[in-house]
Amino acid sequence: MGSECWAHFEKKADNMAECRHCHNLLSYKNGTSRLNRHYQESCRKRGRQQGSHHGASAFSRSSSDDLGEQTAAAAAAEDQLIRMIALHGFPSSMVEDVEFTRFVRMLCPDFKMPSRDDVRKRCDELFDREMSSLKDAIGRTPGLASLSLGKTTTAWGKVAYLAAHFIDEEWNFHCRVIQVFKALEVEDDTTYGLSKILDIKDYIIDIPVTDWEPEDYERMLGIISHWGLLSKLSGVLIENFGTTKFGKIIYDDNDLPHLSATQHELLCATNLRWDLPDIASNLHPFSCYGQDCLDAFEDENLKKKRREISSHLQLDHPWTYDEWWYAHYYALQIIHKECSSGPAKIRALAGKVMFHETWITEVLRTTLGRIYHAIKTMSTSSLPTSNLVLIEMLEVRNTLVLGFNNCSGRMQNSSGELTDCFKDEHVLLISVQNAMSTLDRFLLKSYLLLSIPLILDPRYKLVYVENLLKNFQSILKNAPSVDLVSKVGEKFRELFTEYKTQGIETDYNNESNATEHANHIHEMDVDPSIQGNGSTLQLTEQGNTSSQEHMRELEAYLQDETVPLDQVDFDILKWWKNNCGRYPTVARIARDFLAIPTSGRPSPQLMAEITSHFRRYA
Repeated sequence: MGSECWAHFEKKADNMAECRHCHNLLSYKNGTSRLNRHYQESCRKRGRQQGSHHGASAFSRSSSDDLGEQTAAAAAAEDQLIRMIALHGFPSSMVEDVEFTRFVRMLCPDFKMPSRDDVRKRCDELFDREMSSLKDAIGRTPGLASLSLGKTTTAWGKVAYLAAHFIDEEWNFHCRVIQVFKALEVEDDTTYGLSKILDIKDYIIDIPVTDWEPEDYERMLGIISHWGLLSKLSGVLIENFGTTKFGKIIYDDNDLPHLSATQHELLCATNLRWDLPDIASNLHPFSCYGQDCLDAFEDENLKKKRREISSHLQLDHPWTYDEWWYAHYYALQIIHKECSSGPAKIRALAGKVMFHETWITEVLRTTLGRIYHAIKTMSTSSLPTSNLVLIEMLEVRNTLVLGFNNCSGRMQNSSGELTDCFKDEHVLLISVQNAMSTLDRFLLKSYLLLSIPLILDPRYKLVYVENLLKNFQSILKNAPSVDLVSKVGEKFRELFTEYKTQGIETDYNNESNATEHANHIHEMDVDPSIQGNGSTLQLTEQGNTSSQEHMRELEAYLQDETVPLDQVDFDILKWWKNNCGRYPTVARIARDFLAIPTSGRPSPQLMAEITSHFRRYA
């Protein structure tokens, strides 16, 4: 290194150098190219007018180490670019975009942008490797895996997607897309001629699952089998297709022998479809409320103000959910903000539109807002949320009860004259009542399945769930004869016993397999019928002898102190990773039931995966 290089830097310990102009510390362990770039491009305090040409010529003399560092850095940057394009939904054409190329050149002047053909080839290879790694991860996971079959709208139209949900051996939650289909809209049920121009296996006819042909089910089963999921399958969430027939066909045709009796009852016989928009749809007669607000915001003068207010309120775009109910909640929330906080900001800009609230708009706003909050809570793909569904559903019900009581009270106090207001009150009362009935039917069908993940949340456990269900059953008008509280405790203990038995059988089979070769000669002299009976008897005696000891684990988990509800940033999977040795059987239940999908609405992360699949890099 020439002396002129160090005229601008001072050597420090551990191969560090301090810039004499801005005093930043930089490493020169692998050469001086980093110092060169800092002096020429990054240092804001140096005098560029003083000897800039001379300095540049001095720094341009790089050693072989400098060249190696630059080559490695460029290769690493190119690898990251390929990963970004292949795995996060970006188009390969972006490498030809002038503005993007200029932006990259500003960050790294020495970076050479790869060609579009090279990017597509490398994206193809990387996508294949990632899918192979995902398949291996599914195969390695020690627990069960669930599926969700959903439909969403992208920039290219409607697509259907199949996603796998599982918790791996390190207690990391995965929600990963394994297949995407372009929704193919046709006027009849024929696809004649399409196979000549389309890869028809990549398409799915845009019709309800109830109208699928046998080959549609066979194709989907083939995909599930290819991914090794049939031997690990637990639940199937069907979202936006209006039926769980697909899930039932999987269970009926494949038996799923890896599931115990209670697992079958909870996972296969339960409707895995917590469709909160169905509850909101009961309020559709009131979609006119807030419509003026939505129409007003189409005005160019108001769009900027709308964005400012919605950003402040942390609201999604009004058509994010592609449903009327959210668009009107969006409008009602902005009206509420306009009417309840300080001087009006948009009323003067809205012309003749009346921004005012009534008790009816407030009932609608709070009810739809509670549903929106529940969907947001359950739609994350980075953490399991099955442990929160029962709480969220009962919170929605509490909000509906408040709305119903409000309507009922006002109806009783009204004069009974058939005014427009009275008609709205009457319709709202019926609508809220219908929404409550829809939710109650869902809860009565699904409460057992929803209770298990909540019991497995160490902040709540069984006592909390029993109190929730006790309160719920006490306010039902047509309460079932079965005691919900005792039923949940009974099923959870049955589930624990079955998991414990599965664990004993696994340990016994592993031990038998390990000694099978050594005992092969002796086995030739033993009557097979006696050997079989003896093995079964030995296993049964072992289970009977230690049954009380086994139940101690369950009682210990249920009775041990709960995690405080106010604990900041509580991570349920991290807790189970740290405590799986303490409660091994309960931990196995947690791994399976916390992975159950709870929402078919794809998160931004899942949308990026859907886009990558849709681009068909593979």
